[in-house]
Amino acid sequence: MNPRARAAVLVLLFGSAMLFSVPDLARLVRDSFVFARLPYEQRRERVYGPDYATMRRFATELPRDAAVAIVLRQPQDVDRGIFVNYYLYPRVTRIYDGVDKYRADVKRPRTIIFISSEGMRVVAEEQLP
Repeated sequence: MNPRARAAVLVLLFGSAMLFSVPDLARLVRDSFVFARLPYEQRRERVYGPDYATMRRFATELPRDAAVAIVLRQPQDVDRGIFVNYYLYPRVTRIYDGVDKYRADVKRPRTIIFISSEGMRVVAEEQLP
């Protein structure tokens, strides 16, 4: 392949890559300037959404020695359940895939965080669906 054809192929290759990556790169640069002005906690809340503030509230309100059951309404909520588990550390937690599995466990914790598509909340056992 002659040098001019090779250069044309490289320009075409990198030009097409730039065409599709520049909008995302511009968004990332803009976000980094916005986030640089915010305090650390506000940055995390902007990235993780309203769930972050809820999980931080759980971490401050629940007793540190309380065992916590994290009950998922649907299996798709497992990511949020793991995230809550992380923020509740060092509390002992157990993630249950559904209300039935929670009720079937003999040694289930009495403090319950119920996670559904509507959000997450601390509930009493009688309030579980």
